[in-house]
Amino acid sequence: MSNTRRNSSSLPWGSGVAAAVAALSLLLAACSSPDASKPVPVTTSTSTSLSSGGKAQGGGTRTTVPPSSGQVIAPGDVASIVASDTTINNRANASLSIPLQNSHETCLQQILDDATYRGDQAAGSNTLGGSFDQVPSRAFVPHEAGYPAFFTVLAEDRATTQPTTSNLLTYVKKSPSTPWKLASSSEILGPTNEGVAVPAAATDSEDYTTSLDPAVSYGLVTAPDKVAARVAAAFTSEAISGKLPAGISAQFGPKNVADPHSIAASYAGVGTVSVQFTASVPAIAAAGAPSRDCPYPSIRLANGGALVTFAVFEEVVVHVRTGNVVVQPSDRSALGELLPPGNYSSITMLAGDMGVAIVPPSGSSSPIEVIGQASEDLTETGVLGSGSSGSSGSGGLVDASSIAKRVDSGLVDINVTLNGNEEAAGAGMVLTSKGEVLTNNHVVEGATSISVTDVGSGRTYGAKFVGYDRTSDVAVLQLERASGLKTVSLGSSSGVSTGEAVVGIGNAGGSGGTPSYAGGSVVALGQSITASDQGDGTSENLTGLIETNADIQPGDSGGPLVNSSGKVIGMDTAASAGFSFEQGGSSTTQGFSIPIATALKIAGEIISGDSSSTVHVGPTSFLGVNVISPGSGGYGFGGGGFGSAPVSSGAEIASVVSGSPASQAGLAQGDTITSLGGQSVTSPSSLTTIIENEKPGTSVPLAYVDSSGARQTVSVQLASGPPQ
Repeated sequence: MSNTRRNSSSLPWGSGVAAAVAALSLLLAACSSPDASKPVPVTTSTSTSLSSGGKAQGGGTRTTVPPSSGQVIAPGDVASIVASDTTINNRANASLSIPLQNSHETCLQQILDDATYRGDQAAGSNTLGGSFDQVPSRAFVPHEAGYPAFFTVLAEDRATTQPTTSNLLTYVKKSPSTPWKLASSSEILGPTNEGVAVPAAATDSEDYTTSLDPAVSYGLVTAPDKVAARVAAAFTSEAISGKLPAGISAQFGPKNVADPHSIAASYAGVGTVSVQFTASVPAIAAAGAPSRDCPYPSIRLANGGALVTFAVFEEVVVHVRTGNVVVQPSDRSALGELLPPGNYSSITMLAGDMGVAIVPPSGSSSPIEVIGQASEDLTETGVLGSGSSGSSGSGGLVDASSIAKRVDSGLVDINVTLNGNEEAAGAGMVLTSKGEVLTNNHVVEGATSISVTDVGSGRTYGAKFVGYDRTSDVAVLQLERASGLKTVSLGSSSGVSTGEAVVGIGNAGGSGGTPSYAGGSVVALGQSITASDQGDGTSENLTGLIETNADIQPGDSGGPLVNSSGKVIGMDTAASAGFSFEQGGSSTTQGFSIPIATALKIAGEIISGDSSSTVHVGPTSFLGVNVISPGSGGYGFGGGGFGSAPVSSGAEIASVVSGSPASQAGLAQGDTITSLGGQSVTSPSSLTTIIENEKPGTSVPLAYVDSSGARQTVSVQLASGPPQ
């Protein structure tokens, strides 16, 4: 991924299908070393890892030696540089500031991210955001006394809205008076978000690494500056045949979503697609050509191989079938945000990518292994055409804008207050003219107040909870004093097929107003995800879901997934603050929707008052605590909790809602609840279940162990509150 962090539940390398194409493309590349004239003697010691404070961890008991006279940087200086860069990047993302972004990036990294920023500005939306922290775990610093100087660092990318991943970052300093700038950023890929292991580098006694001249073979299977061409040829072959040639292997991310062969398949419903990778630098990215000012370094590994950073480029041409055109909307578009709205008979997309590969020594049976990438869209051009938009039938893209307009009047924006001070937002679908609304349970879960704005009329209503099914993530609200509302047009989810064109509609980013929309197609049916709630520590396995490549974002939850006829076939479910999900053990990289037949069946039970082991109808008991597993931390003091938990099971209180029954009973952060109403509390989820089965207004005994280890018992009178 690039250093511009995405706040998106779509692909991990971009937002929208254009960035998805760049993500699906695995572009990787040409390398260079700014320290080629001063190779350092090779040793086989393991490189020292750094904490965020720059202290040595692992790698034995050695400590980092300060730079000797004339040296530009020592390994111990890396952490503070990365921390400063992260701060600037977060500010640039939040403000969509190209000048600020350019102040901390250079070369191809700057060109790629500038294109992303301009695309967001042209579309009037911001797909960037969600602050993150790059925490160094291993530094690769060569001996350098002159300029330009560079270093590379493996860093944990800790985001507020996405799972932690690992990035390989390269920084360059052109002169003593210029700041360190980011030259390249590649996400380390793997079958899970943790990625693959990065081998130990060859270091000397002071933890400096060995930098390689890109044009010298050094006993490798291929010289570093030939790797990009090998990768480009291999990925072009993969895009056509579905197989990589001998001598190359690659990580394509969780579920192989970035497999080059998937690019053509994803547009099969639109027309014919050609995909071509190249190591040649296009004119638009000329500043990214390898040079000492734009380092794509090669580092000697302890096993005799090399860690090579490189860049390649990809051209994707989509030729729309005769008689049809692709309609490019003005916002959250189907094919990208850099191309103006219009009807196109073909679309050409150019993307650039920086990657990381492990090159084995000569004689090894191991292939060149591509382990990382970062991809962004560079340009999009189109040939204008005339004809029908192809917005009926299945397969391919549709005119998402016109379809969304037909559905908007039956939708609502939902705004909630959580725990008395936090705010969240989502969407919902109006089922009846009197104001019964279908939404996700996680949209309203824990809400201490709620307001709903009807898109059709613009009126805002209070709402009460009719009921919910936490295990299926379905809830029903009743708008207060509502009548004459327009409803959504319901379709059937039984006939949905893979490749079918769909549009996801909702309240992306919680901005309200005209609903957001994103076109795409059905990727798979009957999918399962594990949904986790940070508020109460519970998790549920949601099954039978529709998986799409539509860019469903936080805030879209509860909104409709519709077919090309504007009929609702599913309810969008998006990861958002406090609610995350995984598929197959790794972070989801697609959009998921609950089939409308499933959601309506549960909604019918709720409206009819049919309670069950999973369906809760009527008022919900409310204690007023956010809990975590004992000792897991997650609040205060650097996320470490209060140290060792006094008990090994129960529900540790992370926070208490002001004025709640828990607050009135004297419960506090750090206390661990062990029983409620005479029932043992063994985990956060068991506490939720017990509260759910108690009646509001009931006084029950509560036992807990306070943060000092003392056991206490109090009586609490449960209030009536939000879904749990």
